[in-house]
Amino acid sequence: MHIREYIHANPHITRVQAGEYFGVSRGTITNISKMPYHKEHYDRMIFDLTNLKNQMASRISVLEREIIGLKTKLSKYEQIPSTR
Repeated sequence: MHIREYIHANPHITRVQAGEYFGVSRGTITNISKMPYHKEHYDRMIFDLTNLKNQMASRISVLEREIIGLKTKLSKYEQIPSTR
């Protein structure tokens, strides 16, 4: 976590320099920089789920309007006297 924060706080340094600073290889720095940062990861998940919830709420509204329209048509149909 410290390495990741250091990489983000110092974008001007190379991976080799960061590796030397922490005593790890450049590859380790590369792998760490590719790992999702927990806050970013959770923020993205929250964003995606909120969008999905909003899409579902919109779809539910459309379905409710369709149901109301069908009920209206049904009530008008039921008011027509039988021809028997």
